[in-house]
Amino acid sequence: MNKLSKEKQQQLIAIGMGVVMTIGVLWMLVIGPNGKKLTDRTTQIATKSEELAKAQDLVQNESKTDEKLDEKKAELGILEATMADGDLYFWMNERLESFQRKYGFEVEIPNVEREQKIDVGVFPDFAYGGVKYTVSGSAFYHELGKFFASFENENPYIRLQNLDIKPMDSLEGDTGDKLSFRMEIVALRKPQGDSE
Repeated sequence: MNKLSKEKQQQLIAIGMGVVMTIGVLWMLVIGPNGKKLTDRTTQIATKSEELAKAQDLVQNESKTDEKLDEKKAELGILEATMADGDLYFWMNERLESFQRKYGFEVEIPNVEREQKIDVGVFPDFAYGGVKYTVSGSAFYHELGKFFASFENENPYIRLQNLDIKPMDSLEGDTGDKLSFRMEIVALRKPQGDSE
C-alpha cells in the first residue's frame, strides 16, 4: 500500500475537517431552518385539509341542515303559540285549569296572584320576557308530586320555583297526608306580546 507523506496526511485531515465544517454550517444555516419551515408547512397543510373537509361536509349537508333548521323553527312556532300572551292572568288560570282537566290531578289551586313581569336574565338581549305568578293550594303528597313533574314536562318554557310545602292544618280534624303549598311559576312570554 502506498504510504502518504505526513504532509499529505495533514492535508487530507484538513480537507476532511473542512468538509465536515462546511456540511455543519450548511446544515445550521440552510437545511435546519428549512426543515422547521417544512414541518410547519406540513402541519398547516394538515390543518387546512381538515378545515376543507369540514367545509365540504357542511356544503354537502346544507340541505339536511336547512331541513333541521326548518323543523326546529316549526317546533319553536308551536311552543310560542302556547306561550304567555294577551291577558297574562287569564292565560295562567286557563293553563292550570286545562292542565288539571286533561290529567285529572286532585290538586286544589284556589289562589293565583296577579302576574309580575320580570327579566328572565338567561342571555343578554334575550328575545323572551318573563312573567311570574305566585300560586298556592293544597293536594295529597303523591298527587302534588305528579302534578309538578307533569306540568313542567308539558310546558318546557315554564319553571316552578321557591316551592314551600307544609302539612295542612285543619280545624276539621285529621287531613292525612294532605299538604298545603305555595310556589312561584315563571313563564316565558312571546316577544311580540310585550307591550311595555
